[in-house]
Amino acid sequence: NSQAYYGDTKDSASENVKKKKGKTGKKTSREGEIRCLLLAPSRELAAQLHREVERLGHGRPGGLTSVLLARSNANQLAQAGGQKGLDVLVTTPLRLVDALEERKVKL
Repeated sequence: NSQAYYGDTKDSASENVKKKKGKTGKKTSREGEIRCLLLAPSRELAAQLHREVERLGHGRPGGLTSVLLARSNANQLAQAGGQKGLDVLVTTPLRLVDALEERKVKL
């Protein structure tokens, strides 16, 4: 019984991979994708988390793109990740809800 469950999961995962690939079989652009979302209860903690994410990504091959979502940069969020997508988005719950309602962020 458990083997069927794992088999179903594997099949679903392979189908999801196929859906993400284009007609040529190559992986499509990750533009606009967010790989990780960090929610912090306050702006101060969100800023600290963003600094640490930047520090951890420094010198990493390929880099690590991260954005601290604020009212002032919500409009530029789409350009932040570029073709590669955005690795980490750091924000507070209320800022995230505002950005989702205004369709500036797509999860």
